[in-house]
Amino acid sequence: MDVGGASRPGELRVAGLGGTFAPTWYDTAAAELPHPKKGSARATELADKRRHFVREQVEACKTLRDVDVFLTHEAAKPFRPFPGGRGPEAGKSQINEVLAAMRPRLHLFGHHHRFSEQEREGVRSVGLDLVSRSYLLVDARTLEYEFHATA
Repeated sequence: MDVGGASRPGELRVAGLGGTFAPTWYDTAAAELPHPKKGSARATELADKRRHFVREQVEACKTLRDVDVFLTHEAAKPFRPFPGGRGPEAGKSQINEVLAAMRPRLHLFGHHHRFSEQEREGVRSVGLDLVSRSYLLVDARTLEYEFHATA
């Protein structure tokens, strides 16, 4: 699945936006993000640049409709990554923009590796933990989920 596109596994319509936000790369076209050459001294540095989402991908996601599940690497704002809502505010407003426009039935994100439940832009938004600590079982029909601690 390309970023900005959607697919239908079974009866679900799923869309995704990978990567984190980097202000210096945000207005770069996705095709213009540098490609690393394996084995080069700058390979790791250039590969890091490709891990960011850019404006054109956000705008493409905002046009999608009838999406059941929206998957992102990053959280929507506001998000405080530490237990009890402590820590610096994280999350990115671009995710909020997509949620407001797309209106998916469920938003799942990673990045912070802490299970959390919140509502953003009228959408249930769930932060996923490390799989070594927990996982979710999601009912494909209702999109209700069960939290399971990993033994």
